[in-house]
Amino acid sequence: MILKVYSEKVYLFLLIFFSFTIPFQVNLNNLALGLLILYWLISGGLVIKLKSVLANKYFWMFSAVYLIQFLGILYSTDVQDALTKLEKKAGLLVLPLVIFSIPAFKGKQLFYIILAFSVSCFLFITYAIFRVLLAYGTVINVPHLTEFIDDVIHLHHAYSGLYLVFSINSLIYFLNRYWQDIKPTTRLGIVFLVLALYTGLIILGARMALFISLVILGLQMLLFTLQKRNFRSLVFISCTILVGLVGILILPSTHGKLNELLFLRGIYHPFTPRLIQWQCCFNILGANQAFVQGVGTGDVKPLLQTCYQDKKFWGHLYNYNLHNEYLEEMIRHGIIGLTLLLVAFFYPLVVAIKQRNYLYVYFILIFMFACLSESILNRQKGVIFYAFFNSLLTVLFIKSKAEEFAFCEEIPKKLF
Repeated sequence: MILKVYSEKVYLFLLIFFSFTIPFQVNLNNLALGLLILYWLISGGLVIKLKSVLANKYFWMFSAVYLIQFLGILYSTDVQDALTKLEKKAGLLVLPLVIFSIPAFKGKQLFYIILAFSVSCFLFITYAIFRVLLAYGTVINVPHLTEFIDDVIHLHHAYSGLYLVFSINSLIYFLNRYWQDIKPTTRLGIVFLVLALYTGLIILGARMALFISLVILGLQMLLFTLQKRNFRSLVFISCTILVGLVGILILPSTHGKLNELLFLRGIYHPFTPRLIQWQCCFNILGANQAFVQGVGTGDVKPLLQTCYQDKKFWGHLYNYNLHNEYLEEMIRHGIIGLTLLLVAFFYPLVVAIKQRNYLYVYFILIFMFACLSESILNRQKGVIFYAFFNSLLTVLFIKSKAEEFAFCEEIPKKLF
């Protein structure tokens, strides 16, 4: 019994450390992953762990998105690029394998893990804003502000925006659901963290992330209003949304991006490059008669660059991908790959809705929306984020037979 408690504490520490390192340099995150895997291997019961994982339908559902990459190698010309893709996406297999075989965690432990991730997000966005102020003395009228922040934190805004949105909505979820159990000082700290993260998100100016934040916050507001008629929750989420809207309209960089979406037309509209990229996907699949199986794991890049050049699109200068995870999977592995990806998204989403596991619902909706404008799983930062939190949240509601998010049903007051 003592060994079991000790083992659970070690796992909790490693998961918190791993969560904290996700927004930072890949090498640090790889170290955290290596420590987690190492302890998983030496902590005993490896055969039992493997049996439990291999009997889990969710493991096969999620890992299928990775395993199909191996099939795509068989008809890829550029095997080296295919192997690089396998390396980047290995977390889709490794993290479910580890997380699905360790003890399930309770609400307070999940809170620790997500809080560690949120604090990490706060640190990187605060550092980025500090560097902006150091360079320009202001965050207003800074040229290419979003790109400047990307360079400072060495993370594309599609990923940093995704991280911030998930942190904001997760903290609001915990705050509203357990308001009565939280000490006033801790409550105030979480409110400050939420507002600071949202301010950072507005300054970052990632269009899709801002849109997703408003949609998911609106969904939270609707659910809390319908279920509990909690006036306090309604006011808090409404104020958070108001902060976002006011910030978008006041800050020149975000206001300018909004005007571009609303008023620019034709080749000048920011959505036009996406349409060209997406059109290339269907052109390539049609030219290669590959709608069913795709063109292979490793052959997408040269075909896309050729298509971009044929259309006189400057995307070939930057080796642009499709900027859409659904089409990215489709061009590599056809209708088969796209179907596996959609099943991995929608099946657990439906289960979570039935169990009223709203934190998972928010997570998967945030990720699915992000996949509309970015090839999120093309980079390790997107793979690790999805594989980690998707596995963690899924395994918790799999192991819970209660009707409503039972693993969070009790958060002791001493925690706060």
